Amino acid sequence: MLRERWTVVSLEAVVRGEAGDHAVALTFDDGYHDNLLHALPALTSAGVPATLFCSTGHVATGEAFWWDAVTAALSAGGAGILELDLPEGRRAWAPRDDAHRAAVRAHAHAALRTRDRETIATALAQLDAWATATAPAPRRSPAAAAGPPPERDRPMTVAELRALAAAGPFSVQAHGRTHRSLAHAPAAARDDELRGSADDLEAWLGARPTAFSYPFGVPGVDVDEATREAARAAGYAYATVNAPGLVRPGTDRYALPRLAVGDLDGGAFARWLDATFPGR
Repeated sequence: MLRERWTVVSLEAVVRGEAGDHAVALTFDDGYHDNLLHALPALTSAGVPATLFCSTGHVATGEAFWWDAVTAALSAGGAGILELDLPEGRRAWAPRDDAHRAAVRAHAHAALRTRDRETIATALAQLDAWATATAPAPRRSPAAAAGPPPERDRPMTVAELRALAAAGPFSVQAHGRTHRSLAHAPAAARDDELRGSADDLEAWLGARPTAFSYPFGVPGVDVDEATREAARAAGYAYATVNAPGLVRPGTDRYALPRLAVGDLDGGAFARWLDATFPGR
């Protein structure tokens, strides 16, 4: 649908102003294995480019993304009281059915999103203990336990990332090391995320990335003026946020807007874009 109705170009072409008024760039965040398994052949078949922003610490270690671990634990758990110890105090929920678990998942994501790794690790251990203690035998899942994530949720390996980068459609760029909300990180940790992920990609792929996607990326929550300035100082030419909008000549290169796409088929996606950009 994009190829037929829009001009699909690289993100760099958009930033340079070379793309035209009816152009769109595709971006993927995090570095999940399914980018290699599904997105790469789809892009190759369609003949369109895309940018992958990679969380390099997860690729290096195989560590699961914490929000997937939250989902797995809640899916495995039963009806007991779930308690999480957070710096401001203890939070408790009683997820008794699927609707309750979905609500708790949203609350847990909001509670953990801006935290440091130690706070998140403590919460995941409590979630795992709750899921293991309360889950009836048929509901237990190894996905809720410590260890590698299930195949559907795992990040790529370094070798897989190299294969994806060499295949052509994807430009691989930086997304931090540990997917930390940078506006809530101390300056030294923030700068390590920015520079360290560039160092990783340069070591693995032989070229230093020029673009950065802020983890989570919501302006005013995960991205502030200091974060944008730190991305510039780290040597990036531009960076993306997660907020709707069009890239215009005066758009801040360190706050390029993006539209988050839901789980839609081609027809529903076309209708969504028509409603989002009427007349375009």
